Amino acid sequence: MSSSRNFWRRVWDRVPMFFKENIGRKLAALFLSTLIYGSVKNKVDSHVYIKDVPVRIMMPDNLVLMDDAPRFVTVKLNGSKMVTQGLTENDISIDVRVIPTLYKSGSNIYPLTISLRDVKTPFGTSPVSVSPSKFNLAVNPLVSKMVEVTPDFESKPGLPAGYAIGKVSLNPKMVRIEGASSILRGITDIKTKPIPLGGITQNFDYMVDLALDKSQALTVSPLTVMAQVEVERSHEQRRFSAVPVRVLASSTDRANLEYEIVSSPNVEITVSGLKNLIEMMRKDDLKPYVDISRFDKPGLYNVSVKCWSDRDGVNIRSIYPESISVKIEKSTAK
Repeated sequence: MSSSRNFWRRVWDRVPMFFKENIGRKLAALFLSTLIYGSVKNKVDSHVYIKDVPVRIMMPDNLVLMDDAPRFVTVKLNGSKMVTQGLTENDISIDVRVIPTLYKSGSNIYPLTISLRDVKTPFGTSPVSVSPSKFNLAVNPLVSKMVEVTPDFESKPGLPAGYAIGKVSLNPKMVRIEGASSILRGITDIKTKPIPLGGITQNFDYMVDLALDKSQALTVSPLTVMAQVEVERSHEQRRFSAVPVRVLASSTDRANLEYEIVSSPNVEITVSGLKNLIEMMRKDDLKPYVDISRFDKPGLYNVSVKCWSDRDGVNIRSIYPESISVKIEKSTAK
């Protein structure tokens, strides 16, 4: 028994004085440190998964992203529970740059890879993984070209009856458009927004914006042109077929002569005038005739056809045939 005590006494004597001083306090501190370490260890190195984190794609100046649909990923984070608790997708940002040198000319697909360096997380956390980490992007080279501007007009309300659009001048006539090569390939012109016409009866100037298709993501310069529009009275031509010819034969009747049309008794008449007037015309409004009153002897006569109309503003453009054959004979009536 005494030998055992002597052994531990010798061991104690060999312990440095630093450890012997305030041994009680030091043991208490070691115990508390162990408790703290265990508590912290449970809170450090925990993993959380943050879903629906948006990915922002940074495009270079010479390429266009064809599909602007939002892309989302799930990010695995490492950090203490105190920090990671309550984190949402809004606390994480992912910005990925498209590198022009990795784009293969002639290809419409760019393989995008998200690295952990692209993921920005709150202080005290670090990204472990991103899923998915790869996307195939539809991209096109950015190109530009000059195209012609064409005017467009409002249909309702339109110009008053009897008026029509004449010459239209645009300044500038051409504009530059910029966008994806596959889209610009099919564009040959660009329209203006509808130009109002309601109640206008004279020439006018109008600053008008160009009509852009927002889905095509085009850049146009300039965005506005000056339209100089001439308004004129609206004229129209119309053709009436099989109009019966009348015969004026007052003096022939007195000479006891009778007549007969031996060629076609109908003609075709082309008229012109204000559009609204011509549209309302009927065949009965035209009165083609031949005047044989000057003929007082029997015979076969080729007589020019003339025409009149009881509608003002109607011009007779042509009559076909221009003449008809009329046969005059002595009357056989007793």
